[in-house]
Amino acid sequence: MVRALRYQDDEVQLGRVLAVLCRNPRVASHFSRLVISHAEGGSRSARARAARVPEEVHCLDEQAVHARVTRVVGRSTAKKVGRVDLAFTSTGGWRLLVELKLRSGFGKQQLERYASVEAPVVAIVRSRSTIPTTLKDNPNWAGAAEWQDLAEGLGELPVDDEDRAVWLALLAAMAEDGELSPEAAGRSKDAERALALVQEAAPVALDRFRAALAKKHRDAAELAISRLRLSKPRYAGHGAGFGFHSPGDGPWLWVSVRDVTTRTPRLSVEYYRYNDWWALRKLADAHTRIERRHQFESLPLYHRYERLRPDLASLDGPKLGAAIGEKLDQLVRSGVFEVEIRRQAKKASVGRARRPVG
Repeated sequence: MVRALRYQDDEVQLGRVLAVLCRNPRVASHFSRLVISHAEGGSRSARARAARVPEEVHCLDEQAVHARVTRVVGRSTAKKVGRVDLAFTSTGGWRLLVELKLRSGFGKQQLERYASVEAPVVAIVRSRSTIPTTLKDNPNWAGAAEWQDLAEGLGELPVDDEDRAVWLALLAAMAEDGELSPEAAGRSKDAERALALVQEAAPVALDRFRAALAKKHRDAAELAISRLRLSKPRYAGHGAGFGFHSPGDGPWLWVSVRDVTTRTPRLSVEYYRYNDWWALRKLADAHTRIERRHQFESLPLYHRYERLRPDLASLDGPKLGAAIGEKLDQLVRSGVFEVEIRRQAKKASVGRARRPVG
């Protein structure tokens, strides 16, 4: 039964299983101690901070993590640096971020971005040889543990009796299939397929987005549309994504797809709003509309739509771009970019007024 339901080398599925088991604070505490005790190659101070594991630990899966940065005036003062597979927290400010890797490789500066957060970061990998050397002196990098070293301890976690048989069967299947062996990891076929799709989809979605802005805001959007740029499509976790931004004004959107070769593909759209009080008041109704009508979730620094989209598995790049464009149309029609459009138009008028005559 376990073999029929599981996806081989699927870090997302394994992360969700571990997150469910670690809902028990005692299991979460034991798992954290196990990982830290086998972590090597990181900062001694980071491991020391992480090693002080409390008895009661709480776990969340696929947690968005943010680092404090200096941003454009009026924007948020924190930047999302990615989604870590497991985040553990407890009283007294204790935290631990854990990234899981089976077959896929790390994204561009993925671990470096996670380590910019004020919390110890550890990775669980097949082989430590896959860890970037640039992490060597990072004060938040606590090192990497190998699956083969954790195997025995994973089987001894204090899991509830009703879950123990299934958990041990899953570990046995993973060991039998060689998923815990220290072989070199590479990009998963799913991530490679996702990147190929978004490379074709991104220009289509950008054209659709520009057309929607022009229709909604007319001449006022002319400058903003001309300055809108596509961020290079790249791997993102277990999938791939791309963004839209304006030079000097920061990001507008981030779009990603994942699990596109499975039966449960996902689409995610993140809209990065202005968070100053005037913009929030001006766009309050627009934000309410996207939450109630279009399934966007309000988070501290942005709004996010993320849903299972089974139809994505059958789409090619251009059709995926059109499907993404439909979601972006909803944002534009709701009016969430009114402040962005106004502020860029105002900048242009000020620039023209200051330009010398003759």
